[in-house]
Amino acid sequence: MKLSLSKRTFAAGSLAATALALAFVPFNMGGCSGADLNVTNLVNGVQQVGHSMALGEKDEPALGEAVALQATNRYAIYQDQNLNRYVTLVGRTVATAAPRTTPYFFAVLDTDEVNAFSAPGGYVFITRGAIQRMKDESELAGVLGHEIGHVCKHHGLDAAKSATFKQGVVTAASSEGHAAQFNTLSDGLGTVILNTGFSQPQEEEADVEGVKYVVGAGYDPNGFVHFLQRMQQGQSHGLKLFSTHPGLGDRIKKVNDQIAKTGKGGQGATLADRFALSVSLPKVAVR
Repeated sequence: MKLSLSKRTFAAGSLAATALALAFVPFNMGGCSGADLNVTNLVNGVQQVGHSMALGEKDEPALGEAVALQATNRYAIYQDQNLNRYVTLVGRTVATAAPRTTPYFFAVLDTDEVNAFSAPGGYVFITRGAIQRMKDESELAGVLGHEIGHVCKHHGLDAAKSATFKQGVVTAASSEGHAAQFNTLSDGLGTVILNTGFSQPQEEEADVEGVKYVVGAGYDPNGFVHFLQRMQQGQSHGLKLFSTHPGLGDRIKKVNDQIAKTGKGGQGATLADRFALSVSLPKVAVR
């Protein structure tokens, strides 16, 4: 269901208790900046960018805020502060190796679905279902690294610019106004990120970037491959996993090739013990 800007504003009140208390807990890791998510500021940012539709990097925070509202309206934020803090810790550790120093915000979505999403401006979400199928911290780092890759390569902004033309939003602005134009644009971007996913070239680029960041942060990049292989096994048994991401067979081969180029496969931290201590979720086997 698409939410109008006024409905998003109304929904913000219901989000405040979880989004402010649990999601996007600030960790200042290795100089990587962070801040609390403020739902009021989030809605204000969405409104302000509607006044100028010449989209650029300056508009990424507002676009990301709009998608974050859609994501947290669709899925509840998982009510475990320790888990959200742990995911933030791992995500911002990976982000220290990324070239973009934007504040990053991480949160766990309370759904059995196995997926992860990212939006412009540094918003990264991972589902509870995905974490339940992981075995160590390097696997979590690999998935978050992929999503950070989307942020660093501006894939959300590129999708929004494309949506501007595909949906005829610019034409609509003449009769509906800039706020309505942005509303339509952000709804379209949310659909891309939460439903259909980025293009295959963008997904492949995010994989390449993610491997670089994971290696740079000191993790074993093979953890990412191990997780993808487990998900491929699940798909072969009819499970719907990573529905917004491309097919896993060719993807795993390309990730393995990228890891081979780094010469770091099998090296670096996996931190299975810390993962087990930090994640109290019941495990879900993929057969």
